Amino acid sequence: MVITLWVTVPFSGCGVSKDNKIYIPGTVFSYSAYEISPNKDTIPHTINLVVKKAGFSAVFGQTPIEYHYLDIKDGGEALVEKTGITENEKRVSIHPPRFNYMTFAQIAPQPSVNLPPSVGTSREITLEVVKGWDSLNNQNIEQVENVIAIEDIKVAEKEYKNCVVTEGSNVSHIDKLGKYSIKYWFHEEYGFVKMVYTKPDSTVVILEVKEVK
Repeated sequence: MVITLWVTVPFSGCGVSKDNKIYIPGTVFSYSAYEISPNKDTIPHTINLVVKKAGFSAVFGQTPIEYHYLDIKDGGEALVEKTGITENEKRVSIHPPRFNYMTFAQIAPQPSVNLPPSVGTSREITLEVVKGWDSLNNQNIEQVENVIAIEDIKVAEKEYKNCVVTEGSNVSHIDKLGKYSIKYWFHEEYGFVKMVYTKPDSTVVILEVKEVK
């Protein structure tokens, strides 16, 4: 099932991407993704995040991106999801992949970093569900996140210095959805290099950057 949580509008491209330092059109971020069940069974996946030039429908004012689910086929080709990224002098925020095995990913806060980052700050977020969840349509999901640390992290044999570490979860609709948590690491040059989701049944889904080109 595909969940759509926001309305797409015609993308004008005015001023979008021109100042991006991380998510530059033409750049491909290749992620290894792992679904780890409570009994530690692991299902590996690969997702490519492709930064696009202006031209397709996306959330107005964002840099358009595509997620290519390389091991999930749609009509013989890799499944493709179109969404967007915000990158400016005040904030970097990315819509996570939300198709197929990642449909749950918007229940927790989407990865977002205010600039300059400050450890100890917190945010309360309201997500408006436009469509895709039947009884939750036109309702709001309340979320909270906290910046907990600045730390170095090693991902796919590469060390990323001074990453901003943030934790978050949904704090509403827990009776219907359960609690979904996220922890993510942001690097000033390579963006969101690692995301760790924990689902209500204790399943963990990890996304790690393995290559940027």
